[in-house]
Amino acid sequence: MGAWDALIQSAAMEAGIDPSILAAVVAIESKGNPRATRYEPAYQRRYVEPNSALMALPWGARRIATSYGLGQMMYPTALEVGLPSTTAPEALFDPALNLRLSARYLAKCLRRSSGNVEDAISRYNSGQPLSKAPAYTRGEHLPRFRAAWARARGQVLSSLVSFTPSTVGLPVTILTGVGLVFMVGILRRILGDERNP
Repeated sequence: MGAWDALIQSAAMEAGIDPSILAAVVAIESKGNPRATRYEPAYQRRYVEPNSALMALPWGARRIATSYGLGQMMYPTALEVGLPSTTAPEALFDPALNLRLSARYLAKCLRRSSGNVEDAISRYNSGQPLSKAPAYTRGEHLPRFRAAWARARGQVLSSLVSFTPSTVGLPVTILTGVGLVFMVGILRRILGDERNP
């Protein structure tokens, strides 16, 4: 996953999601740049300016209508998943905070999508509570996500298992702490146990 592996795994585990999904989001949304921003003027006109509660905040419409950091988190979305309104939007440049909030929002999108990852990613990217976001399902976003997710899954799986020679020279498979928790979660899903590990 790269430079943010430990933070991605920690945030994903806290939110109860697959770390490879969060890693793929980081790869396509910011390319791993914690200082990435994107101003969304249409979002400002449609969602920020008509919202008196957002307009009452001291940050200004443009700062509120900008996505920030590794997960390209929009300020109103960050508020929705736990950022205090007394916190400036630029706090989302903090990698640990951004990943924690991005993972929480991804978990929410996954729940709304009944676990369908592609629908959840469409929700995450569009910021809409619709069952599907057609503009994103037809565009380039999902194919880019699929490719990034495949790469991230391969990297996560290779980090979960390490091989060390045993005393007789045969490889021994060792699951690390994060890998063990992740694999238990996968096994529970396969076996139909919906409880979180």
